[in-house]
Amino acid sequence: MIPSSKSPSTSSTDTASRERQLLTMIEIERFLLMERNLNRKNCLPLLKLCAELAEVDRITVFQYHPSESGIEALSVIAEWCAEGVEMQTQWQNLNLQGEQYQTVLERARQMLNTGEMLMCHVKELTIAEQMLSSSGGVQALLLIPISVKNRFCGIAALQRVKSSALWDEEIRNFLKSTAVAVSIALERKYAEQDLVEAKEQFQAVLDAVPGFVSWVDSNLTYLGLNQYLASMLGKPVEEYIGKKVGFLNPKFHDFLKRLFESPYQGSIMEDTVTIGGRRMQHLIVAQKYHHGKAAVCVGINITDRKIMEEKLREQAALLEITRDAVILQELDGRVLYWNASAKRIYGWTKEEVLGRNIKYDLYSESDIAEDEVRRQILFEKGEWSGELRQRTKDGNVIIVESQCVLVPNENGEPDKVLIVNTDITEKKNLESQMLRNQRMDSIGLLASGIAHDMNNVLAPILAGLLLLRQYNPDEQARRWIDMLEQSAERGKELMRQILSFARGESGEKTVLNLSQLAKDVYRFVSQTFPKEIAVQLEAPSTIWMILGDSTKLYQAILNLCVNARDAMPNGGKLTLEVKNVVLSAKQAALYVDAKEGEYVQLTVTDTGTGISPDVLDKIFEPFFTTKEVGKGTGLGLSIVYSVVNSHGGFLDVQTKVGHGTSFMLYFPATKAQQTQVTEEPIEAMVGCGEVILLVEDDVGVREVANAVLLSMGYTVRTANNGAEAVAVFAKHQDEINLVLTDIMMPIMDGIACVHAIRAIKPSVPVVIMTGLMDGEKVAKLSTVGIQGSINKPFRAEALLQTVFRALKQTEVRT
Repeated sequence: MIPSSKSPSTSSTDTASRERQLLTMIEIERFLLMERNLNRKNCLPLLKLCAELAEVDRITVFQYHPSESGIEALSVIAEWCAEGVEMQTQWQNLNLQGEQYQTVLERARQMLNTGEMLMCHVKELTIAEQMLSSSGGVQALLLIPISVKNRFCGIAALQRVKSSALWDEEIRNFLKSTAVAVSIALERKYAEQDLVEAKEQFQAVLDAVPGFVSWVDSNLTYLGLNQYLASMLGKPVEEYIGKKVGFLNPKFHDFLKRLFESPYQGSIMEDTVTIGGRRMQHLIVAQKYHHGKAAVCVGINITDRKIMEEKLREQAALLEITRDAVILQELDGRVLYWNASAKRIYGWTKEEVLGRNIKYDLYSESDIAEDEVRRQILFEKGEWSGELRQRTKDGNVIIVESQCVLVPNENGEPDKVLIVNTDITEKKNLESQMLRNQRMDSIGLLASGIAHDMNNVLAPILAGLLLLRQYNPDEQARRWIDMLEQSAERGKELMRQILSFARGESGEKTVLNLSQLAKDVYRFVSQTFPKEIAVQLEAPSTIWMILGDSTKLYQAILNLCVNARDAMPNGGKLTLEVKNVVLSAKQAALYVDAKEGEYVQLTVTDTGTGISPDVLDKIFEPFFTTKEVGKGTGLGLSIVYSVVNSHGGFLDVQTKVGHGTSFMLYFPATKAQQTQVTEEPIEAMVGCGEVILLVEDDVGVREVANAVLLSMGYTVRTANNGAEAVAVFAKHQDEINLVLTDIMMPIMDGIACVHAIRAIKPSVPVVIMTGLMDGEKVAKLSTVGIQGSINKPFRAEALLQTVFRALKQTEVRT
């Protein structure tokens, strides 16, 4: 450091110099007062005043940039140069930000540590320092630190280019005072900036509040308000200052009035106001200050929250009235929410299930493992859907369609499990009935084909027995013929049952009383069933009539009773009940093919073993049985189903394993009255040479029928199919007295054949033979008219009687 010396142009005792310093200081103070915002441009006059007083050729001002990384840097923010002195281009164009001045300006580091000015000849500096300062021709250098609030913020570098003289103490003190004045001005500038920024920040915060903020005095006059409130009221903020509170909302005025009159420091209320046609709700909090002479009010806009709360209430109400069970669970299965439909479907109240894991209540032990697999899929994929078999509080098994999703928390992690279950038990029952009907229809078609072929096999046997008796008068031969007849009749009965199942054969239906039929069955089973089974009958005499086949109905009821007996090997109770019922449209919708109206219901109930749910859908299938081999044919319930269906009715089954089963048969009631049926006497069956056209594709049936007719005095012409029959009839139409034709034949069936023959000769009588006749074929035949029909397999007597009556009927008409 070079000791201080007097300036070549100034003496410390020179009075004029002091006056000049004083005037300069006054000018600097005046400048600092006028310039509230020092910057690179407007600080040049200040630098010029200092330079002229200190007799320097250049003043450069550096700004200090501290860094948390420990690397401290300087950058040029302003520079003044005397006339003829060039600017420091390496400083003017060089941004020292990032340069480590510890290695370039070591003396500046020392100045930071002491806070004192640094004065020196440039030639005394290090080579690195000289490279930075002497390029501008600097000979003498004075560095003055500038601080704000005791914090170093920059350096003023005074440089003499034309002289190497250093500055005396008086000038240095003046410059130091000037630096203090500048520091004070900067502090004032920064304080004013901080105040402006604070006000702006405060106002920005107030304007960002999602509600209004206002200040009022005890006279209920606005002292201030934020932009939200001004926008809500519709005018700029300034227009409301000094105005009375509550000119739009008297309720708010009364709220603040009560606050100032009360001893409390604060108050709160909810307020609703309509502004510009919009209804807004606020939560208002008011707090007194300034010794109770003023209050600040904050109104948070809760309109959206109220709307959301209302929506939540509506959604909660919807959850309560929905038909689906809505359940919310913890991840461990504990129930958190249980709506009203969950109670209706399962039977448990929410008080009984909240906080509990009801897995073991809903599922049997065999279903627990499957539930664990479902939960694993749920946690892997976030959702699961499917059908579940569950138990209710009463122990009943139901089927639900379940939708399960994971509900995440605010971090997106699984937090809850939402379950929506729809009870589809009735729907599944209807689907099962429909599938059962479809299966029965398919099996019925198969059974129809089998029965048709078997009837053709049995027909020649039964019809030919008459001929065998005529040609075998021997007693032993007759016994063999009787045995053949009995076997053929058993086969015929079996085929009748198959045809009954296949809806192909329908006996004659009459008006009958189902109570009387139930009494007949009751008398039979009471005498034949084991004594350990108590049989009870409930059949009032006021039962409506139905239209039905008594033989088939009797067999159907007896089949149900036999099944009930077999389900009670250790005894029990068998009940037959007949009653009148009226089904509404809603009740009828629960059953496939059911219609609203009046029905007679026959119920067969036992207290036996019940039917397992696993086989319930199969019990009406032909040949399906759960009995041991040799103890059941599997046709009993299939025949019951077919009989009920052929009578235009439907049935239902209710069963519980270990408790018993109820079969409920519904038959449409009729208004007709029961009549006595009398058989007309058998006419003579001998022909008088009448010519009969016999049309049959089965050789056995055709040959036997031909032989029977010939043996009884008829003349017969035969045809193998409908097309051949039309040709024969066209050739011999004048001599043919009757057409006896099968229905199901190749090339041309019986119906087409009858149409073609009637086109040739409309008056010719027709008798049909069939092993299977469905409703469609009967309807087609009714359009052409027939004089008789006979079902295969038939006895010779039935064939002859049918032909004879048809011929006689034609004679009467003609």
